[in-house]
This record gives sequence, C-alpha cells and structure tokens, in this order.
Amino acid sequence: MNAIKTMITMLPLMALGECMQTYGSTYCDAGEVNEINASGIVNVNKTNVLGMTDIKGSLNAKNATFKSLFVYGNAYLKDVKIYDETKVYGFLEAMNSDIQNMEISADKMILDHTSIHQILVKPSQSGLRLIVLRNGATVSGNVCFEGGRGQVRLESGSSINGQVINGDVIEIN
Repeated sequence: MNAIKTMITMLPLMALGECMQTYGSTYCDAGEVNEINASGIVNVNKTNVLGMTDIKGSLNAKNATFKSLFVYGNAYLKDVKIYDETKVYGFLEAMNSDIQNMEISADKMILDHTSIHQILVKPSQSGLRLIVLRNGATVSGNVCFEGGRGQVRLESGSSINGQVINGDVIEIN
C-alpha cells in the first residue's frame, strides 16, 4: 500500500530528458532535449532544444538554443539563439539574443541588444502595436504590421536594414 501511495504522489513529477515537470511548471537545466511541449510556467536555463518547442503559458529562457519556438503567452529571453521560426502570442522581451523569423501577436515587444532577421506583427487585442529596439538591436530584414498600423521605436543606436511596412518609425537618441 505504501508503494502505491508513493507512486501516486510522484505522478505530478515527470522527467523529460534534462527537463523536470512538476505541478504546472517545467524546469529545463543544462543539457540537450529533443523537444519541449509544456503548459504553465516554463524555465529553460543552459538548454539546447533540438526540435520544436511548444509552450502554452509563460517562458523564461536564459543561455539557451531552440530550433523553433512557439509560445502562447509571454516570453522573456536572455542570451538565446533561435535557428528557425518563432511565434509568440503575447508580450516578448529579448536581451542579447539572436532570432531568425519572428511572428508575434502582442501590444508590445522589446528587443534589447538583440538581432533578428524579420518580424511579422499580427493584429493584437488592443490594436496598438509597439516594437522597441534598444541598445544596438538590429532587424536585418523587414518589419511588417498586418491588419493595421504599428510603431517601431529605435533607441540607443538600434537599426532596421529593411523596410517598415504599415508602420511608423520613431528615433530616440
């Protein structure tokens, strides 16, 4: 009977390669995992994700690499590299990161000392969409606002090498 009781109490705790899932939170530490598919709060630290990452909740990632990243919630990235596509349906803040193609549906996105290839901004609930580029952040391609106008704010030597489509650029030095 005690063995069954022990097994039942451990059910919420699951190991996923270098990731540990417990009570609605997922923690991934140093190492490699094939993929992450999680709901709730996800913390990724020093992890290399070889395949797709699909998160329904919040993501906090530091010193990590992702093949592709889909977040249905808020994402906070620091020292992160994403090799393929990224889709975020919520607020995004990235620092010291390198992102390929980004699709986002949010009111606000902050890129701080981050490089990104191109950004497609989908309609958000409030209608106002703002992208803030800080501390030398760069967009090497286009920024396209779909379904309404948006705004890009360039701060502290940040730049866009492509065009801003359906949006306004404000430079703040």
